[in-house]
Amino acid sequence: MASWAYRVYEFKILAGNEELSQEIEEHREFLLNALNMVGETVRVGKPRRNLNVTDKELDVELLEEDFTNTEPTLSIRGCDYNKELSVIHASIALGERGLHDFAINPDEGDWLDVEDRSAETPRRIDFYFASAGFEGFIVSEAIGMKDPVALLEKWIRNLSAKKRKSLLDEISEKSNHFDSQGNKISKTKARALVPQSISIRARRLADPILLQAIINDIQSMEAEYIELDENNKETDKRLIVKVRESDTQRNLANIIFRSNTKTATEAIIKDTLSELNMDPDNLRTAQFDPKVVKARVQSSQGATTLVPGKLSDLFNYKFKGPGRPSNTPYYKTTLSKIEELKIPAQLPLAVPNDEVMIDWVKQEEEEWEHRKPPSDE
Repeated sequence: MASWAYRVYEFKILAGNEELSQEIEEHREFLLNALNMVGETVRVGKPRRNLNVTDKELDVELLEEDFTNTEPTLSIRGCDYNKELSVIHASIALGERGLHDFAINPDEGDWLDVEDRSAETPRRIDFYFASAGFEGFIVSEAIGMKDPVALLEKWIRNLSAKKRKSLLDEISEKSNHFDSQGNKISKTKARALVPQSISIRARRLADPILLQAIINDIQSMEAEYIELDENNKETDKRLIVKVRESDTQRNLANIIFRSNTKTATEAIIKDTLSELNMDPDNLRTAQFDPKVVKARVQSSQGATTLVPGKLSDLFNYKFKGPGRPSNTPYYKTTLSKIEELKIPAQLPLAVPNDEVMIDWVKQEEEEWEHRKPPSDE
């Protein structure tokens, strides 16, 4: 059975390298237009960041026939902006072309060849704009550990950059140029008038309340120290310590949590070893110099691996019931969470009323059901 969850991100909108204020309507429209551009067709594969990248730079050494190639697909079933709620809502489907060979009807037993198709599953995704400043929230539905945000970021950046490049190339090919008022201008000025490409930058948001819940309810812990070779790869040298004393468990967890403030890993390792009454110098004498520390924790939140600098990866919020939640429990849960998270994140964001949000989303999605799906390019 698929495991449905959601994730919360902080996000910024950028025009070129400039961060855009989210309270300005035009900037919100930039993002909506970028989403509509992505949604014009089914997007296949992962776009390259550098549009001029060559095949040689891919450094592929394996023979193509040795492996079956699959490609991720992304399609936007619908998206719209609600000015009163300060939200863009979208339905974004992810799939993998070439991953499945047949689709089977379990009731009738018939088989359908889908080798060249992509079985897509839609996810809800909502962009909540701040009333001031540069950062807002994205809440994205996830299946297991997969949501559309990373792939969507790449497609927005890629297509917007291509559009800008096309406009610049068009100017280069023409001899005469005019502004919006019809006045003749130079080629340099015409190029300067071309809008910068739009992109978004998203990062998973830490949840201090959930972190504290994990610390307060640790049931077991293993601290693992790993040595790296000269190429920064893991070697066979590992030290695993079972930590049984509850105060020590909480202290170790707090030391690793502290790494969210750019604490060097070397200092974290030294402090955790000190907490375990172990001497780093003695370890080096024994030819063991750890460069990585992890703590495997079991609590009421489930099994968790704590790694310095990667704590935001913990926050994959699962729903209480099995299966995909309907709009009502989904938005009551997610809106409550961002109301909770906006305080430590210090975001000036007006969280929509859940009933109003649910009614609007229902209306939008009912309309999208009658749209013709986008075709592959």
